[in-house]
Amino acid sequence: MYRKNWFFHCWLVVSSVSVVQSVEGLSAHTAVTARFRSSLKMSKDNMIAISSKLGGIMPKTESNALSFVQRNPDYDGRGVTIGVLDTGIDPGAIGLGQTSTQKHKLIDIIDCTGSGDVDMSTIANATLITDPDTNDTHWEVKGLSGKTLKLSGSLNITDFPSSSEDDKNITFNVRLGIKSAYELYPRQLTSRVKRYRQQVFDEKQREHAKLIRDQMHEWNSKYSASSATQAQVQEKKDLQAKLEILESSSSASDEHHPSNDPGPVYDCIIFYDGNDYRAFVDTTEDGDLRELQSMTDYDKEFQYGTFSSVDMLNYAIHIYDDSKVLSIVCDAGAHGSHVAGIASACHHPTSVRKEGDDEEDSDINGVAPGANVISFKIGDTRLGSMETGTALTRALIMAIAKKCDVINLSYGEP
Repeated sequence: MYRKNWFFHCWLVVSSVSVVQSVEGLSAHTAVTARFRSSLKMSKDNMIAISSKLGGIMPKTESNALSFVQRNPDYDGRGVTIGVLDTGIDPGAIGLGQTSTQKHKLIDIIDCTGSGDVDMSTIANATLITDPDTNDTHWEVKGLSGKTLKLSGSLNITDFPSSSEDDKNITFNVRLGIKSAYELYPRQLTSRVKRYRQQVFDEKQREHAKLIRDQMHEWNSKYSASSATQAQVQEKKDLQAKLEILESSSSASDEHHPSNDPGPVYDCIIFYDGNDYRAFVDTTEDGDLRELQSMTDYDKEFQYGTFSSVDMLNYAIHIYDDSKVLSIVCDAGAHGSHVAGIASACHHPTSVRKEGDDEEDSDINGVAPGANVISFKIGDTRLGSMETGTALTRALIMAIAKKCDVINLSYGEP
């Protein structure tokens, strides 16, 4: 079997490194073309490929990856699992959905840093509520934020299995946690979301201020200072006080200003359905989870979600330590997805290509479009995506446990 062929593994690693160096180390497509025209005897077909509009994006010709796959169409990484130790991989990234044989490409996403961990040690009991008017049922429990969390009545929420001596005499059916979005966002995203929230805040403040000014103008048109009653004078003073507060709260020194805003805060809940632990992350912050799909470990169902249309950050989950820890897995930067794309992106697998699809999409396929990928996040979001020894050790242990054939580690400092 080619998957056991050490030569193929070496070729994959060397080719991946060559492509990374070509993409990141050369400044212009013309320089790439000139360099390799002078150093290699290239066929006419290869020259056409490298001069195409996408040839410089994924220079597989220079690394001989293209000719290798052309000679061996089935040797495109099928049956090989690549572990990427990096910032994490976006599960929604284009090209990382399927392999060339239509199998799921990104087969697991693991946060080895602990930056997305949520303490779920708080236990509670959700209650099944029936609406007397509609006869609809839903589950209710008070979250750690203080909001009432509502879950669909169709969920099979059962008592948690006993996991320790301390739990044997305790009956509960949910675990609760809470997580700040700013602890999950990369730093640049946090800054962008803060700016957006500030703009929304300022716009609302201006709307309220305009309303107060209109009311003051209406008061001035009705009354004069000499003829107004004490109650009417007090009404104007109240309007002036409101306007002063609205105008002063636009200052960044105000404690309620968005620059001091803790950002979105998500209630988290884990329940047991009789077979698996499942979780919700209340990314809407309204407590109503009835229309949301519960999630479980990514490698079981390949589920992922998006926090909001503002941040556009995708996430997946893992549940550890008998459900006492919820790991919300999202990337700390784009580098991991970049590396995974170079190694294994697959755009429009040949077997599912439809009429009208751009055939040049295949020009930006990775070196091994048939391979599977596992993301091991070693870039800690809390440290600006810097890796730690602990995260690296965990990643290597998990890479062995997950039986990765090849790992990519293009990360770190001198």
